[in-house]
Amino acid sequence: MNDKVRTRELSLYRLQQANESLSEMDMLKNAGYIRGAINRAYYAMFYAIQALVVQKKANISKTDYESFIKDSKNLAAAESYLRRALEALLDLGRHVLAKGFGIVVAEYKEIGVKLAEQGVLDEHGRQLMRQMAG
Repeated sequence: MNDKVRTRELSLYRLQQANESLSEMDMLKNAGYIRGAINRAYYAMFYAIQALVVQKKANISKTDYESFIKDSKNLAAAESYLRRALEALLDLGRHVLAKGFGIVVAEYKEIGVKLAEQGVLDEHGRQLMRQMAG
């Protein structure tokens, strides 16, 4: 099996893991287990990012930091993936508020506060969510 086939198979496997995590998230959310749903959403993002990294051949775990930052494409890709992951996490929080509690928020920075008010996040989680929202 050549590297191209291995890369494709690994990427597809990671996407399958992401899809399974999203299915699990839906089941947990529908059963009222919001924290478990958030956990599965996190892993869905994690696996999806891994699939993208594999496809871009920027395997961060096997690249030392100096080599990684020398290639501006790696930095741009990492920034893009991080932004997508943060947006997905914040959008999930907005979805939990809207569907689980009937609360609509206009700005990302409100999400952590409202989730904490509903008991979904503790104070530390609220602060982290606020920092991520900018």
